[in-house]
Amino acid sequence: MALGSADGGVRLGTLDDSNVDVLSSIHEVPTEALGEGLGSVGVEGGVVGRALPDAEELPRKVLPLPERPVQPTIAVGTADEPTELEGVGPKAVIAAASPVDPRGGKFTLADALAGDDTLAKGTGTLTAIIATNHGKITCELFEDRAPNTVANFVGLARGTRESLDHDRVRWTKHRLYDGVTFHRVIDGFMIQGGDPSGTSAGGPGYEIADEIDPSLHHDRAGVLSMANKGPNTAGSQFFVTVAAAAHLDGKHAVFGHCDPAVPSAIAKLPVDAQDNHRPRAAVVIETVKIVRRVEAIRDPLPATGTATEAPAGPAPSDTPPPVE
Repeated sequence: MALGSADGGVRLGTLDDSNVDVLSSIHEVPTEALGEGLGSVGVEGGVVGRALPDAEELPRKVLPLPERPVQPTIAVGTADEPTELEGVGPKAVIAAASPVDPRGGKFTLADALAGDDTLAKGTGTLTAIIATNHGKITCELFEDRAPNTVANFVGLARGTRESLDHDRVRWTKHRLYDGVTFHRVIDGFMIQGGDPSGTSAGGPGYEIADEIDPSLHHDRAGVLSMANKGPNTAGSQFFVTVAAAAHLDGKHAVFGHCDPAVPSAIAKLPVDAQDNHRPRAAVVIETVKIVRRVEAIRDPLPATGTATEAPAGPAPSDTPPPVE
């Protein structure tokens, strides 16, 4: 593998066999030492390089490399937060090389609703109908109180917002949520989904700013909110509460309210607590349809009611799921 050198030479090195994309050794070779016909170009293990039959005879000097940790750092959330796990292993290397968001982070509700006059100009409450293999979850979206977050969700659902493809190489417009799972389920707390990679660490290839409305709270079952790895790191992952979770206020952007019946049923499914509370049988989002409707969604609490926060459920493992 050859890399440019500041003094006009060429650096030759090899990839080590760990999950981190670094050179295990680097040798600097003057460019004049590389004549035509020397060796052949080939690909092995995803690395393009030139074989040098007489490499040991070339003038070279060994450049020391700084020490690096044995394992990449993992951002891990607490047991009672809908946290996205930061990528590790090969996926972390790919994510670091992802191209720049073609939108530059700018995407409006008008962009999200483009191409459908009924949505863009119609009346009624903007609503997401999340069809799963365990029933439909109907959610009112707060387009006036969280317009940017709603625009992001609707754009990804309808395929009007660009996101990275499965290989995280090209930006494409596709219905990101179709076929994705609810990968983290905690009874008495919430259900979390929207990760296109299915690893708990995936997203659309970009992050959005937190849109926190102080009048919106995680105060009941059915609150629709964004998962994140920390401030201003939300992407495509979202969650629906199945109980009040006031400790999430100010940390996660609330952008809608759902009928809690189906989420509450999903939350009671058997899970693997050692695998980030992943359901033992996949809970699949078959499709997300965006409509406008007049009927109000059933609210488990009166408008002036209050809720007592339920326990967050069993502590999930801090170990991320295996990387394929």
